[in-house]
Amino acid sequence: NDSHWSLMCREEGTWFLAGIGDFSSTCLRPRAFSPLQTHSPWISHVTRGAYLEEQLAWDWGPDGEETETQTCPPHTEHGACGLRPEAAQKGMLWPWLAEVHVAGDRVCTGILVAPGWVLAATHCVLRLGSTTVPHIEVYLGRAGASPLPHGRQVSRLVISIRLPRHLGLGPPLALLELSSRVEPSPSALPICLHPGGVPPGASCWVLGWKDPQDRVPIATAVSILTPRLCHCLYQGILPPGTFCVLYAEGQEDRCEVTSAPPLLCQTEGGSWVLMGMAVRGSQELFAAIGPEEAWISQTVAEAHFLPSSGSPYWPATGSDLCPPDMAGASSSPKAAALILLLLTPLIQD
Repeated sequence: NDSHWSLMCREEGTWFLAGIGDFSSTCLRPRAFSPLQTHSPWISHVTRGAYLEEQLAWDWGPDGEETETQTCPPHTEHGACGLRPEAAQKGMLWPWLAEVHVAGDRVCTGILVAPGWVLAATHCVLRLGSTTVPHIEVYLGRAGASPLPHGRQVSRLVISIRLPRHLGLGPPLALLELSSRVEPSPSALPICLHPGGVPPGASCWVLGWKDPQDRVPIATAVSILTPRLCHCLYQGILPPGTFCVLYAEGQEDRCEVTSAPPLLCQTEGGSWVLMGMAVRGSQELFAAIGPEEAWISQTVAEAHFLPSSGSPYWPATGSDLCPPDMAGASSSPKAAALILLLLTPLIQD
């Protein structure tokens, strides 16, 4: 981080020096470069021998800025987050998706939230009643049993597990501290975190594995139910700070649940945010990230929380909020879909 960076490009087998970076760029922020093309007259005059080839097909404006309108990634105090590269040749690359191998006998889903931290579901990484930290190894940059082509597989040991003390026994979320930081790369990038409810206009997905042995990532589109409908469907068993999702018909079993898959949303701006992690044994309930913003921020200084947007998700509780038809409703996805279709006009927020 204390030296200049050079931007190199290759066209038709020939390498070109395209730009020079400055000292303000760091590994956690997008690197900015001064394009050499805009300085070519000065370079030619001073060197009288530099080989300048105008083959780079970039359209730079008079001030060195690209003329096309670019959509900037979300930016937090600690840099950009939630960036997803193009699909890899084999499988889909989710650069924040981690395989958390626990004591050699199970694999949990984890999400990279900072260079040195992975977030996972507590019930998957810790056995009920356990007081010792098991041997845990974390892998990033994989799509299944093998590393991605042209990707860089990263592995780290977990040296500590942090739990939110204010929740007492059985907190749903755990932060895993890695033995060393993960240098951001196309194979390993942190995701954004959303402090409020559902981002306006976002599309949401459950990201997991169809087969826990092959562990090829698969994303299933879901709809996040309104707070009132969620409360009515799961009266008496809904933990505080929980999202309820509805799968499309026939999509409920695409992801296995023992690894505690995450709930992700893509905002209108294209960035990806982590909304929650699956509750033990459930496909439709997810422990939300938003209520734990203070604990996560205090534990992980580099966590990427976006500005709050959208209305608060968590409703007031009470059975009087639900129509009589909803009392004791089944929590199965098909029943939820049927009730949603029939009663949504009655229970809209």
